[in-house]
Amino acid sequence: MKWRNYKKKLFLMGGSLIVISLTLLNFHITVSAAELNFNAKAELLENQIDKKQSYFDLLVKPDTEQDLLVELTNDTEKEVTLSPAIYDAVSNSNGVVEYGPNDKKRDPTLVVGLTNIASTQKEIKIPARGTAKLTVKLKMPAKSFSGVILGGLYLKQNSSETNSMEKQQTAIKNEYSYIIGIQLREEMQEPLPAFNLISVIPDQVNARNVIKARIQNSQALLVGNVTITSKIFKKNTKKPIYEEKKSGIELAPNSYMDFLVQLDGNPLLAGDYTATVTLNYQEEYWTWDKDFTITKNVAASYNKKDVSIPKNNNWMIYLGTGIFITIIIFLCLIIVRLKKEKD
Repeated sequence: MKWRNYKKKLFLMGGSLIVISLTLLNFHITVSAAELNFNAKAELLENQIDKKQSYFDLLVKPDTEQDLLVELTNDTEKEVTLSPAIYDAVSNSNGVVEYGPNDKKRDPTLVVGLTNIASTQKEIKIPARGTAKLTVKLKMPAKSFSGVILGGLYLKQNSSETNSMEKQQTAIKNEYSYIIGIQLREEMQEPLPAFNLISVIPDQVNARNVIKARIQNSQALLVGNVTITSKIFKKNTKKPIYEEKKSGIELAPNSYMDFLVQLDGNPLLAGDYTATVTLNYQEEYWTWDKDFTITKNVAASYNKKDVSIPKNNNWMIYLGTGIFITIIIFLCLIIVRLKKEKD
């Protein structure tokens, strides 16, 4: 009977120690987002090309003006304040076209963007259980253009209007936004596609080393279903040391995409390299070879900040190992003591 009680205490103590050690080594926070507090609907016009779409797809004329109307609906019990803004479409590093806020520099081939010809008010209020009309003013340039002008109307709810969850968890800020695309053209004929490789450099994204190839879509043409392959060679060698391939890529008109080759935890090594980049679109291929250099200082700086590279000071591993060994020794001592008492 005494041995059974000791065994029960042994397992309880051992289990408690293991739970404590796991709690010290691993924890995470789960955050849930709230729902959108408003709705937006584009009021399609007579010059809408595709009337089945919910965004503005307009056939326009040079040197003309036009108002685009958006109906805003608020189904909540409180007034909602929105901050509208106009953005040019860009291509992100995942191969997706974005129509809202971004930190990308304007591509030099984008002479006239949506931000040049469209404007709207800085703020609009939607009454509780009510509606409001937002106007976007278009003023087309006198000089005609070929291809498309592409962008979006970005509607963001005022950040001061927080829900009860945000008030309880002040460290969490949810942003509520809605985007309506705006596509303009003066003729249905599309320009021929044209792409360029602008640069290849070492870089870091999300604290991880990458080789970044900047690919430019120099035409006013929205392209989809693009496949890009990038191979990285040590200069004057034939076997690639890194390779990345991605399909289903979209490229916004007159924009660039930073195509990333992931190093998967490998450190950057100083030296001379050659990148071979191939782009495939509609059975056509564009291939470029570009040399680049990784200096010792750049490699050391990025490797130090890369969280995926194993570091020598992995104190958490040592701590976990020490705790585990301590638990085993502690349990062994208890077992020996209990056996002696039984004897």
